[in-house]
Amino acid sequence: MVEYKGKEVILMACSSCNIKKCEHCYISYEGDRTPSELKEIATKLAETYEVYINGAEVLVNKEYFDSYKIVNQNWMLTNGFEIYRNPDILDYLKERGIEIVEMSYHFGIQDKISKINNAMLEKNIEYLKEKGMKFKLLVTISTDNYNMIDRMCEKAVELGAYGIEFTNFLNQGNAKNMDSSNLLNAEQISNFFDQLLAVRKKYPKEQLVIDRSGLFGKNNNSSSCHFNCPAGTDMVVVTPDNNVYSCLFLAKPGLEIGKLENGKILLNESIDNDGNLCLAQELCNNNNEEFVSKVLKLKK
Repeated sequence: MVEYKGKEVILMACSSCNIKKCEHCYISYEGDRTPSELKEIATKLAETYEVYINGAEVLVNKEYFDSYKIVNQNWMLTNGFEIYRNPDILDYLKERGIEIVEMSYHFGIQDKISKINNAMLEKNIEYLKEKGMKFKLLVTISTDNYNMIDRMCEKAVELGAYGIEFTNFLNQGNAKNMDSSNLLNAEQISNFFDQLLAVRKKYPKEQLVIDRSGLFGKNNNSSSCHFNCPAGTDMVVVTPDNNVYSCLFLAKPGLEIGKLENGKILLNESIDNDGNLCLAQELCNNNNEEFVSKVLKLKK
């Protein structure tokens, strides 16, 4: 085994959620860390790497946020339910250095895939504004809403979001139980990218930061696209059982690439990922198992 020499580590605190898992949830690992365990591991890994902490839903245990200060993380991701149920938790988060809340807001498909409705989320936005906290909207894109990008950005500006981020619907985890017709085909992805280019010209970053996840793959419609998938080379994910995976969307038993042992991230062997393709998209949506297995050098 070789020690991981990349830059980023995503440290998963838990697999638990405060609601029944949403229809589109891609989480495929199990287990929860104790807050003290998370703090110990975060402290050790932060000596070498840029460490980011994620859930599934970190608000299932607010003591997890003691570790956010350790890794200098001033943002968090949430489904928003705990904020709606207990808005005073925002004071607790601010005391621990959280300035930005990134919250799921699935335009056009919220009721179809989530247990939380838009009215609840917009109430959360009121709470966030009252506390002077910035917020970003996280949007899952499927065949139902891929052609609504301009309207989504317009609504984000209207709500007062500083940013919006689009994530491709992924056939992983709980989402495997949904109809495959939700998956974008190549033409629809191309159409999405055309819309993305248009809204980025329409809204300056000072007005709205517009991001997209790597799950859409490379934007072949733009000569200025510098897509790179860092999975396994410059980014790894450590789950609560201390298994190591190439990315969050591939954190599933059977896809392990290493182990966290004695504070060190050890990989089976160097990963051969040139970054030209999104590994999660290739495996989950394109069924390209042979390619991903070869890149990650998975043992069959």
